[in-house]
Amino acid sequence: MNPALAILPIVSLVVISLSHCSKAPVSRSDTAIPNPEDGRKHQDGPRAITLFTWDEYVDSEVIADFSAISGTEVIYETFSDTDEIEAAIRSDPGKYDVLIVDSENVELFQELQLLHPLDHTKLPHFENLDPRHTDPDIDPGNQHAVPYLWGTTLIAYRKDKIPHPEESWRLLWNPSLKGKIGMLAERSEAIGAALIKNGFSFNERASRPLATAQADLITQVTQLDAEFIEGIPSTLRKAFDQGIWATMAYNGDAVMIAEEDERIDYFVPQEGCAMWVDYIVISRDTSRSADAHAFIDYLLTAEAAAKNANAVRYATPNQAALPLLDDDLRSNPGVFPPPEIIDRCEVGGSMTPERERPLNDVWREVISRYEQRKESPGSPAEEATPPLTTSAEL
Repeated sequence: MNPALAILPIVSLVVISLSHCSKAPVSRSDTAIPNPEDGRKHQDGPRAITLFTWDEYVDSEVIADFSAISGTEVIYETFSDTDEIEAAIRSDPGKYDVLIVDSENVELFQELQLLHPLDHTKLPHFENLDPRHTDPDIDPGNQHAVPYLWGTTLIAYRKDKIPHPEESWRLLWNPSLKGKIGMLAERSEAIGAALIKNGFSFNERASRPLATAQADLITQVTQLDAEFIEGIPSTLRKAFDQGIWATMAYNGDAVMIAEEDERIDYFVPQEGCAMWVDYIVISRDTSRSADAHAFIDYLLTAEAAAKNANAVRYATPNQAALPLLDDDLRSNPGVFPPPEIIDRCEVGGSMTPERERPLNDVWREVISRYEQRKESPGSPAEEATPPLTTSAEL
């Protein structure tokens, strides 16, 4: 985990019980999965694989159905931010079998040779994927990663408190919302929002734009008392309940919370936003490769992909699943943005060390100021911020 990160996430362990579950109907796109021959046991228990991903990111019914069909138990472990998963996989790459991670971690884990190559002969349902989401620059030929869900980053807000918000990233720097602002505790997302707010590309890495973004983020945490929050539904719910009125959020989380709570609404800022894809990968040191491939292939069936998208309220890259989506999900512009919004969104660029280093410089300073404020609540806000120290070239 990045030692500069102010929020200390909690890893939770969930074992899905299957005693009450029944097998789902089988169709052409949801064929029964045979028991892999190389199945292993966790200690003295049944054959099992460990899935490592965000909380509430895979539908429990999908996991139960897979286990009922295959005889393989799925142990579900969660992380709260991308720094946490990096630390966990670096320290013990054999602890987990299947992971669902963002594109930056796919790149990093490939560079560190921590991923198991995919055997596409064991993934017959890969053909269900929309070609627009396959063969990404970060993983040509999908040698290590399979697209799982995609989405955008937007602003969620309390419409009972802000009935007519300015649909701009500037809302999160509005002085009238002091103490009511949330930002995602994710380096690239937070810095990217500040860059976009100021007219720069989400992928900008030059010193002057980053200095502007850093100054804005420091203003948020020192003068507007902004809070960093984890990008998971439970934390977003808690943030709104504890006084946040407007916050960055992943679109699926915002849609889910808005469906639960009539006070909540959301919008894609007029300046545009980040667009991202999360991927399914297999850990290099797994001893359950066939089980892991079988689980991934099951997630690629139309039925499973639709259940996951319906449950977590994100867009699926699985074109065979689209007819099975809930009508309100498929027609929701917050989940499947119209072309005019897509045109304003940006996908994150390749995260090489040269591109990552300036982000770390900015984030380290922002988090330092955030921690200082948390340690000394009520202290006077600083009037000025020091110049940016970064290795990026002008």
